Amino acid sequence: MPKTPDFPENFHDAKFSTAARHASDNRECIRLLGLSFLQKGFSECQVATLLDVHTQSVFNWLRSYKEGGIDALKDKGGRGRKNKMNEEDEVEFKKAVLNLQDQKDGGRITGRDVKAMMKNDFDIECANSTMYKIMHKVGLSWISGRTCHPKQDLEAQETFKKTSKT
Repeated sequence: MPKTPDFPENFHDAKFSTAARHASDNRECIRLLGLSFLQKGFSECQVATLLDVHTQSVFNWLRSYKEGGIDALKDKGGRGRKNKMNEEDEVEFKKAVLNLQDQKDGGRITGRDVKAMMKNDFDIECANSTMYKIMHKVGLSWISGRTCHPKQDLEAQETFKKTSKT
């Protein structure tokens, strides 16, 4: 006969099923339901079978609850690739891209220009797709309208429009 787990104080007073209903994350909900089943007298093996998880996971949930309460059952992040830039750097990046365009005498900046600026100013080397994703995230687009040539004469163009035969 398996021994009963060593439950922490106030374990049987906690409202795990209510907390599971209000959980914003599915994984957190499953953890809370697992502890709710333990509260109702199910064994760790039964809970693992009901929730289709490994038995060790149930033991880990109980240990986490003992160490940090219900808040310890929330996801702590850490999954997936981290962002290349934090929010403060993104603001600076946007300013730098706009400044780079303003400094250009004619034409428009290219992806190559932006990548070179990222390497020099932010010490970030990345693929073109990553650079464009960062630009999109900060509200910039790589698509731009037709630019004006620096030697263009607007008065001459207007004069031409007025005097030309249509």
